[in-house]
Amino acid sequence: MTPLPFLLDCSIQRYAWGSVTALAALQGREPDGQPEAEMWIGAHPHAPSRDRLSGVALDSLIGDDPAQTLGEASRAAFGDSLPFLLKVLAAGAPLSLQAHPSRAQAIAGFEAEERAGVSINDPTRVFKDRNHKPELICALTDFEAVCGFRPVERTAALFEALATPTTVGMAARLRTEHPASALRFIVGDLLSSDATRAQRVVTEVISACSQHNGGWSGEADLAVRLNAAYPGDVGAIISLLLNRVVLRPGEALMLGAGNLHAYICGVGVELMANSDNVLRGGLTPKHVDVKGLLEVVDWKPLADPVVTATGEPGLLSFPSPSDEFRLDVIDPASCGGDPLVVGGPELLWCHTGQVEIKTANAAITVNGGDAVFVPAAAGSYQVSGTGQVFRATVGRT
Repeated sequence: MTPLPFLLDCSIQRYAWGSVTALAALQGREPDGQPEAEMWIGAHPHAPSRDRLSGVALDSLIGDDPAQTLGEASRAAFGDSLPFLLKVLAAGAPLSLQAHPSRAQAIAGFEAEERAGVSINDPTRVFKDRNHKPELICALTDFEAVCGFRPVERTAALFEALATPTTVGMAARLRTEHPASALRFIVGDLLSSDATRAQRVVTEVISACSQHNGGWSGEADLAVRLNAAYPGDVGAIISLLLNRVVLRPGEALMLGAGNLHAYICGVGVELMANSDNVLRGGLTPKHVDVKGLLEVVDWKPLADPVVTATGEPGLLSFPSPSDEFRLDVIDPASCGGDPLVVGGPELLWCHTGQVEIKTANAAITVNGGDAVFVPAAAGSYQVSGTGQVFRATVGRT
């Protein structure tokens, strides 16, 4: 196969929490009035991108010639499949409270559900594949989320400020017990509550949040909004344990295995290991696996979840502890036309502007909203034009 860049057509996932307008605006088309949540750019078998000229799915193109498309280093590290998945995510409403498993947990969970005969399409199925799912999301707009447990002394202060019997009791536990033990008990206790107790606790705490006007007003207001979206769901209370973050465009979150999080609203570019494994804990009509979630959550507090890109003006990179992926941001007008070396398979997504991508034997022009696959065998390419391009590459091999 000649190592040409492939212009891609990408699948749109229509989840109820999606924005009606955001993805259509990025792609320069009219919205159809229905929520559009995610654009998947990659080779995940559930929704692979396709070569625009031939219509062939990207996973098939890779499978037909992994040596050319993936390169030796990626194949040696990750096998004959694309190790990452790029998405453009548009949250018009809060996503579920969730965490992702480690690789060992994913393998064990997948094989257990296979042995139990749970269909891959069963709504109660948790493990869709054997892979872990570290992920990074970079904001394109202001992007609100809760991510990782806030240091417990700060959460205790928040709960004491709300001053309800439930929050005062939780604050005392946070101040006197080991942080991980206290957090696990509080989350497990809330998720295990019967409907009557859950309603009582949620009513008590949300009432206090709605009347609170001192410090922590952003956290209190978010809990009120989450309860309005999912009345009586204890996930609104659990959100008070987590770091509330409002990313500005260009800022990002890096979420490792077990990071309990929920995206609230906004548009962002999301890059992850090539997996669809999610364990949910609330704020959703979908299946909630309390036992499974408690087993995978990382209970260590996270002081600062926000990461920023570093590098030269024309090429910025986000730090990534993941071997599978790295996210770069290219400014074609500032990168000086220097060739970008291809060390493995790459996905490019043009956020804005018009950009030419030129390899040794081909050139294609892309506009805002377009995506491209660059095979490893391309060796290098140049980017010129105006706008902004996101580049997904292998992290370390």
